[in-house]
Parts: sequence; structure tokens; C-alpha cells
Amino acid sequence: MYTGNYTDEPSECLESEGDGLELLKHPRVYALADMFRIEELKNLSCKKFELRLQQHWITDAFPDCIREVYLTSTEGSSIRKTVVDAVFSHRKVLVQKRPFQEVIREVVREIGDFAIDFVLKMTNSDVF
Repeated sequence: MYTGNYTDEPSECLESEGDGLELLKHPRVYALADMFRIEELKNLSCKKFELRLQQHWITDAFPDCIREVYLTSTEGSSIRKTVVDAVFSHRKVLVQKRPFQEVIREVVREIGDFAIDFVLKMTNSDVF
């Protein structure tokens, strides 16, 4: 039975997979919570995802995580905002990473919403 929380501890079967699958856990919980309309769980998974990104935004799994979030969430969702905020906060480092450049190009081609959300974030900031 759902108790209003879930563990952040890495699954034993995923520990050998590195940060990639663990980084995807919270967006997947968010997608399920959205599908079943469990707002409290959506909010919780988004907060946990935000905390996880504070350490793992630099990993090679992050661009794949962006793809997953945009493929499994709807326009204007809080989890998309979390991803855009993380990319925006670390944009100077991320754009210098070759793997990030390659995957982000694919993501933008596949899912134009990310590019739109990122440009809107830049427009609403003092970066110009």
C-alpha cells in the first residue's frame, strides 16, 4: 500500500548500473503518478528528482534523463521545469561536454518542446 513516500536508496539490482538508472527513477515515478492522478506523489517525485539533479546533472545520463522527462510528461509540468532549471543553472559547463552536445541535439530534434522551454527560461532571465 502506498504510504506517501518511497525510498531514495539505490536498488541493489541497479547499483552496478551507475547513476543513469537511479537518475531516471524519479521521472518514472512522476510519470506513473501523473497517469494515476496522484498529485502528492507527483510533487514528491519532482522534489526528489530536483535533489538528485543537484549531484548528478554532470553525469552522462542526464541528457537521456531529459529525453525521458519530455517523452513521459506533458507541457507545463513541474518535472519539465525542474529539468530546464537544471540545464539553465549549469549551461556553461554542460555545453562544453561533447556527449551532452550530441544527445541534446537529438533531444531537440525529437522533442522540440525542450528547446522552446529552454528559450522561454532564458527570455525570462537576465542572461541577455
